[in-house]
Formats: sequence, C-alpha cells, structure tokens
Amino acid sequence: MEDNALLQAELTNMEQPSPDTQHQWRMIEQEREALARRENALSAAEREFSARRDVFESQNHEMRAQKFTELHAQLAQARQNSEQQLDTERSARTAQLDDELAQRRAQCDHQLARAREAHDKQWEQERTQRRQALDTSLQQMRAALDTQIAAVNQSQQRLAEEANQHDLLTRRLDAREEHLDQREHLLEEEVKSRVAQRKLSFERQIADFADENERLRQEISRSNALNQCYDELARRLGGDEPERVLQQLTEYEMKVSNLREELLARPSLAMREEFERLKSEKEALDLQQQNLADDYENLRKRSRDYDRVLIELESATTRNKTLEQTNTYLEAHNQHLIDRLDRYKHARERGDELVKWREEIETPYFKLPLPRADKASVITEIDWLNGIGKRCADYGLVFPRRILYAFHTALKTAEWSPLTVLAGVSGTGKSELPRLYAHFGGINFMNLAVQPNWDSQEAMLGWFNVMEERFEGKPLLHLLAQSQKPCSDDYPLGLADTVSLVLMDEMNLAHVELYFAEFLSKLEQRRGMKGSDAPTLSISLGGVMEYPLQLGRNVLWAGTMNQDETTKSLSDKVLDRGIVINFPRPSILQRRNVLKPLEPASPLLPRRTWENWWCKQSDFTDEQIDQFKALIQEINQALAAVGRALGHRVWQSIEYYMANYPDVLAARQQENTQALQAAMKIAFEDQLVQKVMPKLRGIETRGTAKTECLDKIRDLLIRDGYNIIDDFEHACRFGYGQFIWSSANYLLDDALPFESTPAEQE
Repeated sequence: MEDNALLQAELTNMEQPSPDTQHQWRMIEQEREALARRENALSAAEREFSARRDVFESQNHEMRAQKFTELHAQLAQARQNSEQQLDTERSARTAQLDDELAQRRAQCDHQLARAREAHDKQWEQERTQRRQALDTSLQQMRAALDTQIAAVNQSQQRLAEEANQHDLLTRRLDAREEHLDQREHLLEEEVKSRVAQRKLSFERQIADFADENERLRQEISRSNALNQCYDELARRLGGDEPERVLQQLTEYEMKVSNLREELLARPSLAMREEFERLKSEKEALDLQQQNLADDYENLRKRSRDYDRVLIELESATTRNKTLEQTNTYLEAHNQHLIDRLDRYKHARERGDELVKWREEIETPYFKLPLPRADKASVITEIDWLNGIGKRCADYGLVFPRRILYAFHTALKTAEWSPLTVLAGVSGTGKSELPRLYAHFGGINFMNLAVQPNWDSQEAMLGWFNVMEERFEGKPLLHLLAQSQKPCSDDYPLGLADTVSLVLMDEMNLAHVELYFAEFLSKLEQRRGMKGSDAPTLSISLGGVMEYPLQLGRNVLWAGTMNQDETTKSLSDKVLDRGIVINFPRPSILQRRNVLKPLEPASPLLPRRTWENWWCKQSDFTDEQIDQFKALIQEINQALAAVGRALGHRVWQSIEYYMANYPDVLAARQQENTQALQAAMKIAFEDQLVQKVMPKLRGIETRGTAKTECLDKIRDLLIRDGYNIIDDFEHACRFGYGQFIWSSANYLLDDALPFESTPAEQE
C-alpha cells in the first residue's frame, strides 16, 4: 500500500511539467528564432561583402596594370633619350677636341721649332715646374674623379639598400597577404620583377658612367703623351723670341687646362641631373608603393571585419548547436519521463506485480530453517580449524595445514582482498576444500558453476524478462537477499546472523572482469564503511524501480581456476584485489579405500563469533615488522629494473594478512615471542607466494630482466632463508622464457596434523 501511495504521488507530480521547465522551453524557442534571424542577416552581409570584394579586386587589378604599363613606357623613353643625348654630346666633343688639337699642334710645331734651341736651359727649368703643376693638377683631377666615383658608389649603395628594403617590404607584404587570393600574389611578384629591372638599369647606367670616366683618364694620358711630344719639339725650335713663345705656350696650356676642366665638369653635371631624375622617379615609385600599402591596409581592415563576422557566425552556429543539443537532451529526457510515467501508470495498474517481483528476489535459497550453534558455547579459532581438518581427514581428504590456514586467513582479510582464488592441478581438492570448510565449519555454502558465456552480472543474478514481464532470479540472488534478512519468528529463514560462502567454480572459464567487475568494486567499498554499513547493487525491475541488494560482510567469496586452453588468465586488476593460493602437485598419490558418506553439517557458526576472530588493526611493533617490510621494499627496487612495482595496497594487505593469521594470534595471546616470529615468517612466506609472485608473471627469464630483477629477488629469498626457492627456480625454468608461478612444492614438507588415527577411523 505504501508503494502504491508513493507511485500515485510521483505520477501526480510528473503529469504536469514544472513552470521552470516551461519557461526554459520558451526561452530556448525565442533564442532559436533570434539565432535564425541573426544567421540570415549574417548570410546577407557575407554575400554583400563578397560582391564588393570582387569589384574592388577587379578595379585594383586594372589600376595597377595601367600604372605599371605607363611606368614601363616612361622608363624606356627616358633611357632612349639619355642614350641619344650622351651619344650626340660625346661625338660633338670628340670632333671639336680633335680639330682644336690639330690646330694647336700645327701652331706649336712651328713656334716651338724656332724657340727651342735658344732657350733650352730655361725651358728645362720651366718644364720641371710645369710638370709639377701638371702633376698637382692631375692629382686634383684624380681626387675629384675619385670623389665623384665615391658619390656614384654611395648612390649605388643607397639604391641597393633601398632595393633591399623594398625587397624586405615586399616579402613582408607577401607574408601578410598569404590569405589573399592568387591575383594579388601574382601582382606583388610583378612589382618585385619591375623593381629588379629598375635596379639593373641603375647598375647599367653607373657602369656607363664608369666607362666614361675611364675614357677621360685615357684622354688625360694622351694629353700627357702630347706634352712629351711638345718637349721633343721644343728642342727643335729656333728663331722665335723665347718670351713670346713662352707666353703663347702658357696661354695655350691655360686654354687646354680650361677645356679639360670644362670637359670634366660637364659629364658630372649630366650625371647629377640623371641622378636627380632617377631620384624623382624613385620618389614616384615610393609614393605608388605607399598607395599600394594603404590599399593593402584597407584590404586587411576589411578582411579583419570579415573574419570578425565569420567568428560571430561560427560562435552563433556553435551556440545554436549547443542549444539544439540541449533541446535534444531535454526532448530525450522528456521522452524518458513520459516513458517512465507510462511505466508508473502501468505499474500502478499492476502494482501487485511489483510486489511479486520483490518477493521473487527474496525467495529463500535455503528452504528450511538451519540449526544454529549455541551462542553460549565458546570455541577458539585454532580448535575450530583443527576440528575442520580432522573431519576432512576422516572423510578421506587430507589438506596440508598451511593450505587450510591460508584459505581461512584469506577469507578473514576480505576487507583488503575480497576474493580468494584456489589454483592448481585438477583433482587436488580445490573445489572440495571450500565445500568441506563450510560444511564442517557451520557456514552456508553455494557452489556457483561459471559458464563460458557469462559477460555481465545479470548472468550471475538474473534479469527482467520483458516478454513475460517477470523477473528471472538466479539462485545467487536469492542467497544474497536471504543472507541480509534477519532471523525472526516472522521470518525464520533469515541468515543475517550467520556466515555464507560463495564458490565460483572454474571462475576463469569466462572473463572475470566482465561478470564480476562491479562486485569487486562494490566489495572494495566496504573497507571505508562502518561495520553495520555495506554497499549495495541496484537490480533493475523492468526499468520501473530498482531493488537494492546489499553486499554484507557475512558473505565470503572464493573461486577455483585451472590453467588450460579453455580458460582465461586473470588480469592484474583481479590479482591485485584477491589472494591466489596454489595447491601443490602431489608427490605421493593418496589412496581412498572407502568412500564414506558425508557427515551432517555442523550447526551454523554465529556471525559474531566469526567477526570476533578478525584482527581489524595491526599491533606489530616496528621491530617486529621492519624486517618483512624491508624485504618487500628491496623486491620493489628489483622490480623497478623491468618497469614494475608493488603498490601500497599490496604491503597493507600483507601486513593485515599476517595480523590475522591464526598462529600469530595464538602466539600473541600466549605472549610467546619465538612462536610469534616463526608464525609471522610463515604468514609472510604465504603472502610472498599469494601477492608478490603473481606480480612477476611474464618477466623474461633471460638477459637483463633475469640478472637485474629475478636473480636479485632469488638472492634476497636465499639470504632470509625462505623455503620457496625451488618453486621460484621452477617458475624461471618452465615458463617458456617467462616467469610463471605454477607450483607449491614448499607445502609438501608441511606436517599433516589433521590425519585421523586408526582408532578414530574405527
């Protein structure tokens, strides 16, 4: 009735959507319409921008093509005019000089022939002075020419620097204009080509000027040769007055000097004019380049505006997608609520079926009340274990004492290692030990045969049959539910005050990580909970409601495994959360002459008695535990050579196991230090095999892994006197090049105190 009332209340709340949900839906619709309008506006702006950009590109391309054509024509015309003017002036000057020199030569020949003989000595002195004057004048002329050449070189260097700067600017412009179209890129390449041609023209003109200077130097050399001829003719002069000849010669030389200076000055002036003209052309090109840069900057601004519009469009699109996803989620959630509402309506109409499903889950696994042990009787843990061992021996199965103690201690340490795995050769009693342990110890027992097709927990617990609309519960689910029910007069089948053991037989026929993964995670959560609290598994009842299945501490989990071609190996996750106990390969086969019937089961062991045997904390002193902790740390250092390690949980589980070992507890109660150390070493040796050696699986037994890891661990075990050396070497030899622990020969020498005497057998 209470469930029906709750369903009715929830249906009432779900039939009408909340005001917040309605307001949110309206806001989403408004934003969707605004985004649609915004997207249409952005699309129109984008089309307009694209059209304007095409027009601008067309106009820009035509303007640049026209300007470059005009510049090319102007440069060609200027070059042709300069060449014609230079040729005309060069020809005129050459002819004039030749005529003047011929006239002067004839006059000088006549006058010097008459005056040379009379004034030989005086002429020699004057010739020396004149030579000095001519040398000075030549040096000055050479200095002036060098100055002009230096100026031309500086101009050339400046032009080269400007050309380099222009190239640098062009490269920068090219780098910035990569996102523009191919037409602009081709235009910039054309600009670079024109500048290079202009630079080549400048260099050619400078070379022409250098040739002209060289020609002038040759003219000066010819003039010097003429002076030497004049000197030769002066020796032949005679008849004229020396003063008049000297005066005329001085006048002629002054005129020749003036003509030379004029001749030298005129080309320099033409060069300056040409340089000024080229400079003005360069300024025009710079202005044109500045205009192009301004155009480029305008394009960049418009491109940034376009990019900003694209970003806004992308942001709006993203937001629209987000809103669409939100809308899709809300619609799916709404549909889920509607479906859930329909299921609740259907469940309300069929409320009795929900009760039936819960009753189906809580169907007891044990149909009859089981006898309980007397709570007033007190039994020690050692006596309880020895009783189990003796009764197993009487039944015909003899287990080594250390195997029984290890299995019992592993079940006690379920807080740290919730799964106990029994491994070994078939037929050595792996499945019989848990069954007889529970039978003779007063523990509820279930043998769960694992199937190869198990891939989820539903294979273990059951599932909801949608076609028949009923829950198909498995026996394990019934046992787990019954184990959490308290025993009372109204429900005498409750097992909450007892202990139950579930054995997953042949557990590695399927992948444990698939069907038992959630169990492992939930069972690990018990470590951080109080004693009365426990994690729960949610069992879905047709999607309408869930049944909380509690995983109490009074349910113990064990499993058996074989190693053959039909099984799966356990992963590190399972090994790290469990304890693996290897059964020894029998050295002497035991006979079983009589197949005795199994005795009646012992009365159920009280849960409180079992929990009183727990040691919930480690009371070892540092002096007692340090030697074992140091060995684990040294093994961990050796594992570092192969990239492996032991975590904190491994050591904490080892210490917790040692603290719960029965002989350790007995020695502590008796305050027997020597017996305590011996028991601690046995328990630690068990944990080396159960927790540490599985971590070495797969390490190569040759090369660096053997010398730097396995050999060091072997030396540590020999140093501290542990009895597992033969098994360690066996794992190194018979693993096909890898370390595989698969034996337990160290248990063969264990005493068997549980064998019954002949009198007891009778």
